[in-house]
Order: sequence, then C-alpha cells, then structure tokens
Amino acid sequence: MLQRLIIIGFFLFMTAIFASAQKPCDGKQLFTQNDCAGDSVSAEEKALFDLVTEYRTSKNLSASKLSVPLSKLANRHLIDITVNLKAFTHSWSDCPYDIKDEKTWPCIVDSPKRMNSGYSGQGYETLYVTTELKADVRTVIEAWKKSTLHNSIITNQGMFKDLVWDEIGVAVNGNYACLWFGTPKKTLAFSPESPGLGITYDEIIAGLSSIVALRQESSTVESTKWLGRSADKTIALEVNGTKKDVTEAKMSVTAKLLPDGKLSEQNLNVLTTLLKNAFPSWPDRDAWLQTTLKAIGANISVVKTKVLGKNHVEVSSGAGGTIVLQIIPKSAVRAVEVD
Repeated sequence: MLQRLIIIGFFLFMTAIFASAQKPCDGKQLFTQNDCAGDSVSAEEKALFDLVTEYRTSKNLSASKLSVPLSKLANRHLIDITVNLKAFTHSWSDCPYDIKDEKTWPCIVDSPKRMNSGYSGQGYETLYVTTELKADVRTVIEAWKKSTLHNSIITNQGMFKDLVWDEIGVAVNGNYACLWFGTPKKTLAFSPESPGLGITYDEIIAGLSSIVALRQESSTVESTKWLGRSADKTIALEVNGTKKDVTEAKMSVTAKLLPDGKLSEQNLNVLTTLLKNAFPSWPDRDAWLQTTLKAIGANISVVKTKVLGKNHVEVSSGAGGTIVLQIIPKSAVRAVEVD
C-alpha cells in the first residue's frame, strides 16, 4: 500500500512539474515557444479522443494513435483563434486559408511541419465551438457526426477515403474543441485533377474555356452571358452571372447521351469537373452525381436537387436525349423537391 502511495505521489509530483513548465503563450509566443499551457493532453481531451476512436471502430476503421505532436498543434490553433484571430476559422493568423483558393490549402495540410509540431506528415482539421461556457466532449462528437464534411473526415469517406489517419491530435479550450488527423500520404485531398472553374467570375469563364470553347454573347454592367459548345457538339455550356458575387452566377451544362442512354466518359468528366471545382468541399459529390444519373436513366421525369450553401445543384433530363446540370443561386431557384 505504501509503495502504491509513493508511486501515485511521484506521478502527481511529475505532473505538477510538467504543468508548471507550460505557461500561457501570447499571440506571438504560440509560434515560437516549446511549451504552452494546454499542449499536454488533459483527461477531458483523452475522453474526446476515446469517443472518436470508439466511433471509428464502430465503422470498422483501424485505430489511430493519440498524437502528442498533433495535440500540441491543435492547442496552438485554438490559442491562435481565441487570442489573435478572434474568429471561428481554419486560418492561422500568419497563414490565411480560403477553400476557394488552392494556393492557401498548405496553410492547413502543411501545418504540422510549418508549426514544427514534430509530426512529419500532413494534417486535416475539424473544429467545434459552442455558445455555452464550456464544450462538452459528448456533444462535440455528436455535432461532428451530424456534419457531412466533419463526419467524412473522421470516418475516411468522400475525398478522404484514400487517406490513412495514423495519428490524431485533440484539444479542448473553453468553448472550443479541435481534432487534427495526421496522414503520411504526401498529397492534397482537395487538389483538382483537371481544368477548373477558378474562384472569381472571370476565372470561371477562363476555366470553362479550357474545357469547351466559349464566346461572350451579351454583357451589361451587372451581368454577362457566355455560351459554348464542344467540337463534337455533344456538350453545350451557358453561364449567366454577376461579377459582384460569383454565388449569383447561373451555370448550365447540357450533355448529349449516347444511344444506350449513358454519358460518354468525356461528357461525364465535364460534369464532374464543373461540380468538383465549384464545390471542392462537397465530400460525396461524385457518388451523388452517379446516383442521380442512374435515377434519371430509370425515369426521365426525375429531377434531383442538392442544396449547397448559397446555391442549388439541379440535374434533369433535357430535350433530344440530353442531361442538363444547372448550378443555380438560391435567389433564382424555383420550388422543387429536394433530397
């Protein structure tokens, strides 16, 4: 009994020494200090990690190691959010991130190396914030489960299906919670594989021009109309939009079906390219399109619609054996059945 008490006392003593070495870091120190308060994994954070592990196990996914380096990274980002940025964002105060601008993606995925965390691979983050004074770890995991994007990261679905999370870092700071998933794979899960739309109205036009030749039909101060057709005349594109807000651009692609009622590989690639670059964070985008095309093939009266932020994606059967895919701003959407 005495030996056990001595061991426990020694453990508490060492914990106290380690904790005392971790001092609160200010806005600049979080990028330079070896130790900051919150870097070590607390019992609360270990509980959140255990819940994530339990959820992944229920999906028959392999166990991931609790990562001290990635937990340190998670803690530093929460410090940056609360002290410097004062905003709920994946950006860092020294490295702004915008999902629409691929030049900024390394601000997230290369954070483990950039922040000298000790983890050599790439990282992907999930964040949580509540209006309550403190985040409850069970509420946190349930919220992530209900979020399509966050759930796809945790369970390696969608764009994350080919990545392996060998380590997971965790941090809880007041009403914030954070996970960092580490992968040794040196590739961007979001990286486009073919010509894209870009992030502004002008870049959308330039991106579409790399797929199908476009010509400007009309233009006003507020809006411009572009039309295009592929060389074999099986793809027709139409873009109507405002330069003030790309989310107010209406895009339409009409693709000719083959005699067997299916799309050619080239024409399917045009549709997937359009969706991929317009909605890079939509995790089950390709699966949704395939299911939609199959449903329309079975019943040409079917119209499928997906709500994505300020836009709706609508796919339907068109005249003369075609498939019509439209990206429509909410302000222009008619009443439709949404699945």
